Amino acid sequence: LDELDPELALELANGLRHRLLADEQSLGRSREAQLLGERDERAQLAQVGHAATIGRGFTTDPRFRSALFGRTMKDMNTRKLGTTGPEVSAIGLGAMGMSDLYGPADEGESIATIHAAIDAGITLIDTGDFYGSGRNELLIAKALKDRDRDAVTISVKFGALRDPAGAWLGIDGRPAAVKSFLAYTLNRLGTDHIDVYRLTRVDPTVPIEETIGAIAEMVEAGYVRHIGLSEAGADTIRRAAAVHPISDMQIEYSLIS
Repeated sequence: LDELDPELALELANGLRHRLLADEQSLGRSREAQLLGERDERAQLAQVGHAATIGRGFTTDPRFRSALFGRTMKDMNTRKLGTTGPEVSAIGLGAMGMSDLYGPADEGESIATIHAAIDAGITLIDTGDFYGSGRNELLIAKALKDRDRDAVTISVKFGALRDPAGAWLGIDGRPAAVKSFLAYTLNRLGTDHIDVYRLTRVDPTVPIEETIGAIAEMVEAGYVRHIGLSEAGADTIRRAAAVHPISDMQIEYSLIS
């Protein structure tokens, strides 16, 4: 663990976590208890997996700290989102899979991953109010409870409608809905502002000018810092930017889907 290359840490965290966790089982439960203290078994396994996957230089737990920590913090590149957006780490952390869509997730491991990402210099965390029907925002709030909120840029997508079974029902970009979505998000995240707020998909029944105008009102009121877009075309971007500066746009770039 001490010799884990920091350049590979995030790749390991995303792609090799389960394999390394399986390898770590050879330590035996008695060794886990000695290493991690008297915790319930699920928390022990999550922390062992976290240590094995991310490496001692990437966790706040003093039992796993190393000299890599300080060097990694200094080496993280940053990017400015657009011309008006915030300065953030070049690598961001998407939290969706910690609560939804990619199968079961462990809360302890997810929180440890968020902490490790922050300690590695990542300042951008992306979520959506519909990930786990709000559970993802509650998870992030729990992870940031003992961290500096202003040191983290939280990007939130809104607008997706889901039923109790999780099925997708459509998109709502109406101005009243924008403000309602935001109110619940602020409450779940336990914060007084969202750094970047964006409609997850363009609502075909609502002019984009109306949706962006509603978010702009929330910017003026201090509840939102910057406005983004997601999966929008060039014409929509231009129309939105005519109402308020757009800091960035998210678009899926996946070799799989």
